[in-house]
Amino acid sequence: RPVGSVPLSEPQAVATGLPTHAGLNITEMCLDRWQTDEMKDQPAVIWEGEDGSSRSLTYAQLLEQVEDCASGLIFNDVKKGYAVGIHLPMMIETVVALLAINRIGAIAVPVFSGYGAEAIRSRLKAVEAFGLFMCDGFPRRGKFVDSFDPAFQALEDSKVESIFLVDTATREDRAPLGRINYTWCTFDQLLKEGVEGRNRCTVLEQTSAEDPLIIL
Repeated sequence: RPVGSVPLSEPQAVATGLPTHAGLNITEMCLDRWQTDEMKDQPAVIWEGEDGSSRSLTYAQLLEQVEDCASGLIFNDVKKGYAVGIHLPMMIETVVALLAINRIGAIAVPVFSGYGAEAIRSRLKAVEAFGLFMCDGFPRRGKFVDSFDPAFQALEDSKVESIFLVDTATREDRAPLGRINYTWCTFDQLLKEGVEGRNRCTVLEQTSAEDPLIIL
């Protein structure tokens, strides 16, 4: 479901290798170009939590997770030109989700993690979002912020068909079961589906310089 009337690609602008066809998938510059002996094992993303814990991914690990996630999105019927919301705090999964959406030519729609239900709903409706990355919640200034409930409420009046839940609070009862006209899976399940169905030759979508990347 492409956003509005935006064409999937401008005529004569898809990268085909011909000098007259200008185009590049931006994730190639973020990921593929760093897969060298010198750089692939260097840290690409470093995350630090309020409690002092930290996580990191090398460029090689980040590319692998992005490809798995991208393949999982394709498995869940996300296509080029579709809008996918990202209602997540600053975390490694947010980076993976953003790059995976871009890698298949879909359009990322970041939604501030502190928004209430109405603000989330209006943004999802404005872009006719097909999918949404969301999480249980996260710590902020020493308090736990429940981001699940406002996002879940926002889904009730949207056209979102696929939900990808990052399990941050390990609460298995938080599966969004209030509606029956969508599918959902955890972030780990999404990556697993991507591994099982991935074809590395087709995960990278050709995009044009005129194709939309992100809606803010």
